[in-house]
Amino acid sequence: MKPFNFALILLISSLSWFPAAQAEVHNAGPYQVHFSAFESTFLTPEVAKTYNITRSRYNGVINISVLDTRSGNLPTEVEITGDAKNLIGHNVPLDFKEVKEGEAVYYLEQIRYSNEETFRFKLEITTPEGTYPVEFMKKFYVN
Repeated sequence: MKPFNFALILLISSLSWFPAAQAEVHNAGPYQVHFSAFESTFLTPEVAKTYNITRSRYNGVINISVLDTRSGNLPTEVEITGDAKNLIGHNVPLDFKEVKEGEAVYYLEQIRYSNEETFRFKLEITTPEGTYPVEFMKKFYVN
């Protein structure tokens, strides 16, 4: 296993120790959409560099993966569109980057924020069977 693969797996599994960064699951038809949003400073400099993520006290990371429950929860390639809107209505379009590592497929995006800024994420996950909406909120903190 490549060192950065192990580092990313370690990072994602360690996020369960950070309540603000825990992954959530949304059922969308025959798919499970796993998503998390966290401060980029949770990443080590090596992992951030590998995935071209800017580590900053003011940058968050959104991580999405989609599993097909019909095939034993295998990762699925999808198209993700959407935006994030803060509480005063500022809209930020999102452009997710697909990452493939072996069988794993996930999607990453970054977002700038201010201390204690809350965003409502509205995403559309497009699969061969159709498009599914996914919405969640996240409050980011400058650390």
